[in-house]
Amino acid sequence: MGWAGLQELIKYPENYSVRILARPSKKNKNKLATLADKIDIVWGDLNCYDDVLRCVEGSDIVLHVG
Repeated sequence: MGWAGLQELIKYPENYSVRILARPSKKNKNKLATLADKIDIVWGDLNCYDDVLRCVEGSDIVLHVG
């Protein structure tokens, strides 16, 4: 659900500024490398309050698919 939702949101860059929280695993870094110019990637952990706060600060909408 998260990847499919992201693919839909990035189709409309004029409507959405997308920021995601992603674990800094090798797999995630490889997968997200092609999107680095289209989205803001916050590398962190969903279990870490500060990482989550950094990701959602200033957001109007938060989609949680973790």
